[in-house]
Amino acid sequence: MEKFFTITAIDPLLLTLPEDAILSRLGRNRYLSVMEQDLSIKLHLAMQKAFALCHARGRWKILPVTANNGNEVVLNDSWRIQSSKFAEFLCNSKYTFLGAVTIGNDLPQAVDSAQRTGNMFEAAIFDAVGSECADLAIGLLQKLAAAELLRYGIVLGKQRFSAGYGNVELFHQQEIFQQLQLHKLDMQLTQSYIMQPEKSVTAFATVNTTNFME
Repeated sequence: MEKFFTITAIDPLLLTLPEDAILSRLGRNRYLSVMEQDLSIKLHLAMQKAFALCHARGRWKILPVTANNGNEVVLNDSWRIQSSKFAEFLCNSKYTFLGAVTIGNDLPQAVDSAQRTGNMFEAAIFDAVGSECADLAIGLLQKLAAAELLRYGIVLGKQRFSAGYGNVELFHQQEIFQQLQLHKLDMQLTQSYIMQPEKSVTAFATVNTTNFME
């Protein structure tokens, strides 16, 4: 188990364009809700252009759950997270997975550029591609980690829990940043604890070691 207490870096994370998810997201966007059929080619070309700007990378590790009293979780002896929902999430886990991904800064910059020039059609498509690729990247990171852990009889849960949700305060992103050394992914943390580049995701997952001989 101790080998997983150090960071595993996956660079690059090889994604495939999540076209259906992107189209579903765009279907809820007011700039594209009245798109005519003859714009379909333009839309798909923009999706491909945006996808080419995605450079997904990720890092993950396992942390011990030192204590969990139902209201506060202590990770790695000293990291205290006060959240009843997070405590419930980890109620049967002695360890937790911690992961982070980013698609890089090229696509967010392209979104900003499109917005500044008033090209809301392209901006909406680029933003949707970035969001869905970031979601796909964290899922792929978790899947790859699960495959590696399973070789040692360790089962990684499929559900995820992120800072900023379920009454886990967003300032915990600072500890996540340090734990995973996210500066090595060219990431930064704003004063309001938002990960940059914009399309970056961090998450916890449960770890079951029932079949693992510790």
